[in-house]
Amino acid sequence: MEITGYIDFIKEQFKEVATANNMIFENRNAGIVALKNQFLEIYFSTEKYDDGMNAYFRNVKKGTYYSLYQSIIKKLGNPDFLTEDEITKSIEFNDDNKSLIFNVAIFVKNHCQDLLNGDFNSLK
Repeated sequence: MEITGYIDFIKEQFKEVATANNMIFENRNAGIVALKNQFLEIYFSTEKYDDGMNAYFRNVKKGTYYSLYQSIIKKLGNPDFLTEDEITKSIEFNDDNKSLIFNVAIFVKNHCQDLLNGDFNSLK
């Protein structure tokens, strides 16, 4: 699956975080897009023969990758970080990839300022 159909949605969901944290958008190829600043890269990827999407964080300085799920667990202790309204909105997209993008944007906005500022201690 190509990720190009989700580019505008990714930009829309991350607009506030991207502006506040000097993030730039990179469309690397048909299967990879990223938002990054000098410290953190939020990396979305798809596989050629799969309809799903993956999300990773990368420490730009060290080149270390962190899976989204493990990052949520390490930072919060459990995967329950959405409010009831956010859960409802996520489900209403009726598209697993849009839900993932939306959920990542909420997680980053509400729980990842340390990562956006280059502090990855919470993921150790």
